[in-house]
Amino acid sequence: MSNTKEVDWAVTELCANLCNEAYYDKVKMIAYLKENNIKYSSVKFFTNDSAQGYGIVMSDRIVIALRGTEPTQAKDMLADIKTWPSESDTVGKVHAGFKAEIDKLYPAITKWLKPKGNKKLIITGHSLGAAMATILASRLKPTSPDLVLYTFGCPRTGNKEWGVQFANIEAYRFVNNNDIIPQVPMLGYYRHVGELNYITYDFKILTDLTWWQRFVDKVKGKLKAWSKFQLFDGIYDHLSSNYIKKINSRK
Repeated sequence: MSNTKEVDWAVTELCANLCNEAYYDKVKMIAYLKENNIKYSSVKFFTNDSAQGYGIVMSDRIVIALRGTEPTQAKDMLADIKTWPSESDTVGKVHAGFKAEIDKLYPAITKWLKPKGNKKLIITGHSLGAAMATILASRLKPTSPDLVLYTFGCPRTGNKEWGVQFANIEAYRFVNNNDIIPQVPMLGYYRHVGELNYITYDFKILTDLTWWQRFVDKVKGKLKAWSKFQLFDGIYDHLSSNYIKKINSRK
């Protein structure tokens, strides 16, 4: 459940690319912005322990992009497996590992945002960064009414009670075919939030499909991957570069 409007595809493409760049250092992020003629006034690099993200001030908006799981970072992997519930800062409960990661950056982000005024705030993330972005959006919404959330390959993040608040948050959740990460933690206690934008194996993006349509598409995706000797389709579909490719080439 979420308060959604029609997807802004230019913003979606921007967010997908910024999520990818969030895995790298500030020099590379700034190089990406300049190479793509994206006008900005400042870039803030947030880092604390294993958590990392960026705040980018543009003429008409502020974008916060949070880095996903870095396989070389043991603490990122530990965050993913700390699946027990933890009291959220709003209502309900959230995944303890995801909460711990955004907690590392939250003080610096809120301090940085304070003097920025009332510009539109876009929060985005991929993988672990998507879960962090989702928790961050729930915390900032009361003081940032013009807030939009874009996530890519987001795992289930909070319980049903926590998810209710997203009825008042404009949120778009992108899932690429057989991406394994949105399938965890296992269905049960934790739920997804935001409007589903499901990316099919043949580059269509659907918001309304039955479980059978999704099942058939997943099978077709696996068969296509296996024909190319991509045996780990669930991991391949999770790569931020593949989200960018499919969103940019959508039908």
